[in-house]
Amino acid sequence: MSPQEAAALAKEGEDLYAQHCAACHQANGQGVPGAFPPLAGNPNLKDKTYHIQVVLKGLQNKPITVNGQTYQGVMPAFSQLSDREIAAILTYERTAWGNNLEPVSEAEVKAAR
Repeated sequence: MSPQEAAALAKEGEDLYAQHCAACHQANGQGVPGAFPPLAGNPNLKDKTYHIQVVLKGLQNKPITVNGQTYQGVMPAFSQLSDREIAAILTYERTAWGNNLEPVSEAEVKAAR
């Protein structure tokens, strides 16, 4: 994926993030301490496969630790979104708020379904 394609996908993801994710993780990616983990500076996002799986299939009954704080909330699955929509959201999350991680392609999301 070219840098221009990744930037366009992230821009698309910004709007989708606002619709589907910001209520919990906040518009600034900082989350809510003790309830919803931050996505800004979240080292778990470095594992692209894990990141894709959490958004596709959700997360429950499995505590996670982010920057020394443990979270036990429920993350709903977003499998109803298209591969492109999930790739866009993930690419946005991986490149926003100081995160500097590689984009996610539709093909990677499709392979993870």
